[in-house]
Amino acid sequence: YASENVTPTDRIAYNELNVPRGGEYMLVLTDGTKMWVNADSRLKFPVRFREDRREVYLLSGEAYFEVESDKEHPFYVNTPGGLSVRVTGTKFNVSAYDDERTIEVVLEEGRVENTDGNVNMALRPGECFYYDRQDKNTYVKSIETYEKTAWKDGKVVFRNASLDKIFKFLSRRYNVDINFVNKKNTEYNYRATFTGEDIFQILDYLSMTAPIKWEVATPAQNSDTTLSRKRINIYLE
Repeated sequence: YASENVTPTDRIAYNELNVPRGGEYMLVLTDGTKMWVNADSRLKFPVRFREDRREVYLLSGEAYFEVESDKEHPFYVNTPGGLSVRVTGTKFNVSAYDDERTIEVVLEEGRVENTDGNVNMALRPGECFYYDRQDKNTYVKSIETYEKTAWKDGKVVFRNASLDKIFKFLSRRYNVDINFVNKKNTEYNYRATFTGEDIFQILDYLSMTAPIKWEVATPAQNSDTTLSRKRINIYLE
């Protein structure tokens, strides 16, 4: 599911795409660029690009881009926190969720750089750029890019992922509230790939290698008589 709203900004008409938790959306822009927008994301893009540049705004959330090459008209992804990503033709992923302190840019093919004048960013394929929105620190790390991009193919991939990160990802993907009841100092990291499993099957797998128990809480009734979103309580024993 996605909703679109057209609003005028500086004489340019924009679409705003809102993808709810539990959803994904793919669209093709007027220049042929393909965008996959992940769950719990908002993205604004023009009905028609300007003559000198192609520009979209990732207001929150995550999106994967396959940008049609056009060196005369660079493509920009503007993120909250002031980071602007500039490319001419490439495949890359940008993650900028509101509840995440760090913005991540992952490059699969081509070249990516920033244009805000304050942050030095130049990526090679297989690298991830991290930008801390609070202290403005940055660093680049070589990674398995598929961990960051598999979501667009309907897969769940973890590579040395902590329980905190896993539960946050699962909450968005499956549209559930996950309450991690009793966190402890012990760290458990996972490497796994899931294709087609539901959230309960994934939790069962996690419980095989970490002492966690989980239960589905009874849904509460909202003031408008609807039921609250499914809630899962997870206990680390």
